[in-house]
Amino acid sequence: MKRAEHKRIGKVVGWLGLVSLLLFCTFFYAFAYVFDLHTPKSIYLEKENRKIASKLELLNQQAGNDALLLSDIQRRDNIVYRPIFGMDVIPDEMRNAGIGGGDRYAGYEGFDHSDVMMETARNVDMLAKKVYIQSRSFDDVELLAKRADDMASCVPTLNPVAPKSRNSISSPFGYRVHPIKKMMIFHKGLDFRGEKGEPIYAAGSGVVESVIRGYYGYGSLVVINHGFGYKTRYAHLASIIVREGESVTKGDQIATMGRSGQSTGVHLHYEVIYRGRNMNPYHYINTGMSLEEYRSIVKPSKRG
Repeated sequence: MKRAEHKRIGKVVGWLGLVSLLLFCTFFYAFAYVFDLHTPKSIYLEKENRKIASKLELLNQQAGNDALLLSDIQRRDNIVYRPIFGMDVIPDEMRNAGIGGGDRYAGYEGFDHSDVMMETARNVDMLAKKVYIQSRSFDDVELLAKRADDMASCVPTLNPVAPKSRNSISSPFGYRVHPIKKMMIFHKGLDFRGEKGEPIYAAGSGVVESVIRGYYGYGSLVVINHGFGYKTRYAHLASIIVREGESVTKGDQIATMGRSGQSTGVHLHYEVIYRGRNMNPYHYINTGMSLEEYRSIVKPSKRG
Protein backbone atom coordinates (compact mmCIF):
# COMPACT_ATOMS: atom_id res chain seq x y z
CA MET A 1 0.00 0.00 0.00
CA LYS A 2 2.66 2.50 1.06
CA ARG A 3 4.86 1.95 -1.99
CA ALA A 4 1.98 2.38 -4.43
CA GLU A 5 0.67 5.51 -2.73
CA HIS A 6 4.13 7.08 -2.48
CA LYS A 7 4.64 6.35 -6.22
CA ARG A 8 1.45 8.24 -6.98
CA ILE A 9 2.49 11.12 -4.77
CA GLY A 10 5.89 11.17 -6.52
CA LYS A 11 4.16 11.41 -9.89
CA VAL A 12 2.19 14.45 -8.74
CA VAL A 13 5.34 16.08 -7.33
CA GLY A 14 7.15 15.57 -10.65
CA TRP A 15 4.23 17.09 -12.48
CA LEU A 16 4.31 20.12 -10.18
CA GLY A 17 7.98 20.70 -11.00
CA LEU A 18 7.28 20.60 -14.76
CA VAL A 19 4.40 23.05 -14.44
CA SER A 20 6.54 25.43 -12.40
CA LEU A 21 9.20 25.41 -15.14
CA LEU A 22 6.62 26.12 -17.84
CA LEU A 23 5.18 28.97 -15.80
CA PHE A 24 8.62 30.54 -15.56
CA CYS A 25 9.16 30.21 -19.32
CA THR A 26 5.74 31.69 -20.06
CA PHE A 27 6.38 34.62 -17.79
CA PHE A 28 9.81 35.22 -19.37
CA TYR A 29 8.60 35.08 -22.98
CA ALA A 30 5.58 37.27 -22.23
CA PHE A 31 7.78 39.86 -20.54
CA ALA A 32 10.23 39.93 -23.43
CA TYR A 33 7.42 40.24 -25.93
CA VAL A 34 5.90 43.29 -24.21
CA PHE A 35 9.20 45.21 -24.27
CA ASP A 36 10.49 44.12 -27.69
CA LEU A 37 7.63 44.52 -30.24
CA HIS A 38 7.64 44.01 -34.03
CA THR A 39 11.04 42.40 -34.38
CA PRO A 40 11.94 38.90 -35.58
CA LYS A 41 12.84 38.14 -32.02
CA SER A 42 9.46 39.31 -30.74
CA ILE A 43 7.65 37.31 -33.44
CA TYR A 44 9.60 34.24 -32.39
CA LEU A 45 8.85 34.90 -28.74
CA GLU A 46 5.16 35.36 -29.49
CA LYS A 47 5.11 32.00 -31.28
CA GLU A 48 6.86 30.33 -28.37
CA ASN A 49 4.49 32.04 -25.97
CA ARG A 50 1.48 30.61 -27.80
CA LYS A 51 3.02 27.13 -27.70
CA ILE A 52 3.62 27.34 -23.98
CA ALA A 53 0.12 28.70 -23.41
CA SER A 54 -1.29 25.67 -25.24
CA LYS A 55 0.84 23.39 -23.09
CA LEU A 56 -0.42 25.15 -19.98
CA GLU A 57 -4.00 24.53 -21.09
CA LEU A 58 -3.22 20.84 -21.46
CA LEU A 59 -1.44 20.80 -18.12
CA ASN A 60 -4.48 22.40 -16.47
CA GLN A 61 -6.54 19.51 -17.79
CA GLN A 62 -3.97 17.11 -16.40
CA ALA A 63 -4.14 19.01 -13.12
CA GLY A 64 -7.83 18.17 -12.96
CA ASN A 65 -7.08 14.49 -13.49
CA ASP A 66 -4.34 14.50 -10.86
CA ALA A 67 -6.62 16.34 -8.44
CA LEU A 68 -9.16 13.52 -8.83
CA LEU A 69 -6.40 10.96 -8.22
CA LEU A 70 -5.29 12.81 -5.11
CA SER A 71 -8.89 13.10 -3.90
CA ASP A 72 -9.25 9.32 -4.14
CA ILE A 73 -6.06 8.86 -2.10
CA GLN A 74 -7.34 11.35 0.49
CA ARG A 75 -10.69 9.56 0.72
CA ARG A 76 -9.07 6.17 1.33
CA ASP A 77 -6.69 7.75 3.81
CA ASN A 78 -9.66 9.09 5.81
CA ILE A 79 -11.94 6.04 5.69
CA VAL A 80 -9.40 3.19 5.62
CA TYR A 81 -5.80 3.91 6.59
CA ARG A 82 -6.18 6.38 9.47
CA PRO A 83 -9.19 4.71 11.21
CA ILE A 84 -7.36 1.34 11.25
CA PHE A 85 -4.83 2.83 13.64
CA GLY A 86 -7.29 4.88 15.69
CA MET A 87 -6.29 8.19 14.09
CA ASP A 88 -8.64 11.13 13.56
CA VAL A 89 -9.56 11.84 9.96
CA ILE A 90 -8.14 14.98 8.37
CA PRO A 91 -11.13 17.33 7.83
CA ASP A 92 -11.87 18.64 4.35
CA GLU A 93 -11.51 22.18 5.68
CA MET A 94 -7.84 21.48 6.36
CA ARG A 95 -7.17 19.53 3.17
CA ASN A 96 -8.86 22.10 0.91
CA ALA A 97 -7.94 25.32 2.69
CA GLY A 98 -7.04 28.19 0.40
CA ILE A 99 -3.49 29.37 -0.20
CA GLY A 100 -4.15 32.93 0.99
CA GLY A 101 -2.76 36.27 -0.12
CA GLY A 102 -5.01 38.32 -2.41
CA ASP A 103 -2.09 39.68 -4.46
CA ARG A 104 -0.25 36.36 -4.61
CA TYR A 105 -0.74 36.10 -8.38
CA ALA A 106 -0.69 39.82 -9.24
CA GLY A 107 2.64 39.39 -11.01
CA TYR A 108 0.94 37.43 -13.79
CA GLU A 109 -1.44 40.26 -14.70
CA GLY A 110 -0.97 42.42 -17.80
CA PHE A 111 0.47 39.69 -20.06
CA ASP A 112 -0.98 37.63 -22.85
CA HIS A 113 -2.64 34.50 -21.43
CA SER A 114 -2.37 35.91 -17.91
CA ASP A 115 -5.63 34.20 -16.97
CA VAL A 116 -4.18 30.79 -17.94
CA MET A 117 -0.95 31.56 -16.10
CA MET A 118 -2.79 32.53 -12.91
CA GLU A 119 -5.07 29.51 -13.08
CA THR A 120 -2.10 27.20 -13.52
CA ALA A 121 -0.21 28.87 -10.67
CA ARG A 122 -3.22 28.47 -8.37
CA ASN A 123 -3.60 24.81 -9.33
CA VAL A 124 0.10 24.19 -8.72
CA ASP A 125 -0.01 25.84 -5.29
CA MET A 126 -3.17 24.02 -4.24
CA LEU A 127 -1.91 20.62 -5.38
CA ALA A 128 1.45 21.22 -3.72
CA LYS A 129 -0.32 22.02 -0.43
CA LYS A 130 -2.55 18.94 -0.66
CA VAL A 131 0.39 16.70 -1.55
CA TYR A 132 2.31 18.01 1.47
CA ILE A 133 -0.61 17.32 3.84
CA GLN A 134 -1.14 13.85 2.38
CA SER A 135 2.57 13.02 2.61
CA ARG A 136 2.60 14.01 6.29
CA SER A 137 -0.47 11.84 6.87
CA PHE A 138 1.22 8.82 5.27
CA ASP A 139 4.27 9.43 7.45
CA ASP A 140 2.02 9.26 10.53
CA VAL A 141 0.24 6.12 9.29
CA GLU A 142 3.56 4.44 8.47
CA LEU A 143 4.86 5.20 11.96
CA LEU A 144 1.83 3.54 13.55
CA ALA A 145 1.95 0.63 11.11
CA LYS A 146 5.38 -0.20 12.48
CA ARG A 147 3.70 -0.50 15.87
CA ALA A 148 0.98 -2.88 14.63
CA ASP A 149 2.07 -5.62 17.02
CA ASP A 150 1.80 -3.23 19.95
CA MET A 151 -1.64 -2.17 18.79
CA ALA A 152 -2.83 -5.79 18.54
CA SER A 153 -2.06 -6.32 22.22
CA CYS A 154 -3.58 -2.99 23.26
CA VAL A 155 -6.98 -3.19 21.55
CA PRO A 156 -9.42 -4.50 24.24
CA THR A 157 -10.43 -7.85 22.73
CA LEU A 158 -10.16 -10.06 25.82
CA ASN A 159 -13.26 -10.82 27.87
CA PRO A 160 -12.68 -9.14 31.27
CA VAL A 161 -14.27 -12.15 33.02
CA ALA A 162 -13.73 -15.83 32.32
CA PRO A 163 -16.20 -17.19 29.73
CA LYS A 164 -18.91 -19.43 31.13
CA SER A 165 -21.10 -22.14 29.70
CA ARG A 166 -24.14 -19.89 30.19
CA ASN A 167 -24.53 -16.32 29.01
CA SER A 168 -22.80 -14.11 31.59
CA ILE A 169 -24.09 -10.79 30.18
CA SER A 170 -26.91 -9.61 32.43
CA SER A 171 -27.42 -6.20 30.77
CA PRO A 172 -26.43 -5.28 27.18
CA PHE A 173 -25.15 -2.03 25.67
CA GLY A 174 -27.83 0.53 24.76
CA TYR A 175 -31.09 1.87 26.11
CA ARG A 176 -32.69 -0.08 28.94
CA VAL A 177 -34.94 0.41 31.95
CA HIS A 178 -32.59 1.30 34.80
CA PRO A 179 -32.93 -1.34 37.56
CA ILE A 180 -32.93 1.30 40.32
CA LYS A 181 -34.31 4.47 38.71
CA LYS A 182 -36.97 2.50 36.79
CA MET A 183 -36.67 4.75 33.75
CA MET A 184 -35.24 4.41 30.24
CA ILE A 185 -31.54 5.32 30.36
CA PHE A 186 -28.68 4.61 27.96
CA HIS A 187 -26.39 1.88 29.30
CA LYS A 188 -22.81 2.72 28.28
CA GLY A 189 -21.35 -0.77 28.64
CA LEU A 190 -22.00 -4.42 29.38
CA ASP A 191 -22.88 -5.94 32.76
CA PHE A 192 -21.35 -9.35 33.51
CA ARG A 193 -22.92 -11.43 36.27
CA GLY A 194 -20.68 -13.50 38.51
CA GLU A 195 -19.61 -14.30 42.03
CA LYS A 196 -18.17 -11.88 44.56
CA GLY A 197 -14.38 -12.02 44.43
CA GLU A 198 -14.30 -13.41 40.86
CA PRO A 199 -11.14 -12.19 39.05
CA ILE A 200 -11.38 -9.26 36.63
CA TYR A 201 -8.74 -9.10 33.91
CA ALA A 202 -7.38 -6.31 31.70
CA ALA A 203 -9.01 -6.56 28.26
CA GLY A 204 -5.88 -5.16 26.62
CA SER A 205 -2.41 -3.91 27.48
CA GLY A 206 -2.06 -0.35 28.70
CA VAL A 207 -1.49 1.94 31.65
CA VAL A 208 -3.83 2.28 34.63
CA GLU A 209 -5.16 5.81 34.25
CA SER A 210 -7.31 6.04 37.35
CA VAL A 211 -8.26 4.03 40.43
CA ILE A 212 -11.27 5.11 42.46
CA ARG A 213 -12.58 3.49 45.61
CA GLY A 214 -16.07 4.86 45.93
CA TYR A 215 -19.51 4.19 47.37
CA TYR A 216 -21.80 5.90 44.85
CA GLY A 217 -22.45 5.64 41.13
CA TYR A 218 -19.82 3.36 39.61
CA GLY A 219 -18.50 2.55 43.06
CA SER A 220 -14.92 1.27 43.06
CA LEU A 221 -13.53 1.38 39.52
CA VAL A 222 -10.44 1.14 37.34
CA VAL A 223 -9.81 2.93 34.03
CA ILE A 224 -7.06 1.65 31.71
CA ASN A 225 -5.65 3.78 28.89
CA HIS A 226 -4.62 1.40 26.10
CA GLY A 227 -3.34 4.03 23.71
CA PHE A 228 -4.40 4.23 20.04
CA GLY A 229 -7.56 6.03 21.23
CA TYR A 230 -8.85 3.21 23.46
CA LYS A 231 -9.78 3.16 27.15
CA THR A 232 -11.70 0.63 29.24
CA ARG A 233 -13.62 1.10 32.48
CA TYR A 234 -14.27 -1.63 35.08
CA ALA A 235 -16.83 -0.68 37.77
CA HIS A 236 -18.67 -1.94 40.89
CA LEU A 237 -15.49 -3.73 42.00
CA ALA A 238 -14.98 -5.44 45.34
CA SER A 239 -11.21 -5.02 45.51
CA ILE A 240 -8.65 -3.31 43.28
CA ILE A 241 -5.22 -4.84 42.78
CA VAL A 242 -3.49 -2.32 40.48
CA ARG A 243 -2.27 1.23 41.11
CA GLU A 244 -2.52 4.41 39.06
CA GLY A 245 0.33 4.70 36.56
CA GLU A 246 1.00 0.96 36.59
CA SER A 247 1.55 -0.79 33.26
CA VAL A 248 -0.55 -3.89 32.67
CA THR A 249 -0.58 -6.46 29.90
CA LYS A 250 -3.61 -8.11 28.35
CA GLY A 251 -4.85 -10.79 30.77
CA ASP A 252 -3.36 -9.34 33.95
CA GLN A 253 -5.76 -9.47 36.89
CA ILE A 254 -6.65 -5.94 37.95
CA ALA A 255 -9.51 -6.40 40.44
CA THR A 256 -12.25 -8.67 41.77
CA MET A 257 -15.98 -8.53 41.09
CA GLY A 258 -18.29 -6.93 43.62
CA ARG A 259 -21.34 -4.70 44.05
CA SER A 260 -19.92 -1.36 45.19
CA GLY A 261 -21.70 1.85 44.25
CA GLN A 262 -25.20 1.98 42.79
CA SER A 263 -25.82 -1.71 42.16
CA THR A 264 -28.58 -4.26 42.79
CA GLY A 265 -26.25 -7.26 42.85
CA VAL A 266 -22.76 -8.61 42.26
CA HIS A 267 -21.61 -7.88 38.71
CA LEU A 268 -18.98 -6.11 36.58
CA HIS A 269 -19.94 -3.02 34.61
CA TYR A 270 -17.51 -2.89 31.66
CA GLU A 271 -17.07 -0.09 29.10
CA VAL A 272 -14.97 0.37 25.95
CA ILE A 273 -14.29 4.03 25.12
CA TYR A 274 -12.83 4.93 21.74
CA ARG A 275 -11.64 8.51 21.27
CA GLY A 276 -14.05 9.73 23.93
CA ARG A 277 -17.09 7.78 22.68
CA ASN A 278 -18.61 4.75 24.37
CA MET A 279 -18.63 1.78 22.01
CA ASN A 280 -20.42 -1.56 22.30
CA PRO A 281 -17.85 -3.76 24.11
CA TYR A 282 -19.40 -6.89 22.62
CA HIS A 283 -18.11 -5.89 19.18
CA TYR A 284 -14.54 -6.06 20.48
CA ILE A 285 -14.59 -9.20 22.61
CA ASN A 286 -13.19 -12.33 21.01
CA THR A 287 -16.21 -14.54 21.64
CA GLY A 288 -14.70 -17.52 19.81
CA MET A 289 -12.02 -18.08 22.44
CA SER A 290 -12.33 -21.34 24.38
CA LEU A 291 -11.95 -21.53 28.16
CA GLU A 292 -8.61 -23.34 27.71
CA GLU A 293 -7.28 -20.58 25.43
CA TYR A 294 -8.54 -17.97 27.87
CA ARG A 295 -6.78 -19.59 30.80
CA SER A 296 -3.52 -19.65 28.83
CA ILE A 297 -3.65 -15.85 28.52
CA VAL A 298 -4.91 -14.62 31.88
CA LYS A 299 -2.54 -14.17 34.81
CA PRO A 300 -4.16 -14.22 38.27
CA SER A 301 -2.61 -11.73 40.66
CA LYS A 302 -0.19 -12.87 43.36
CA ARG A 303 -0.89 -9.79 45.49
CA GLY A 304 -3.79 -11.45 47.21
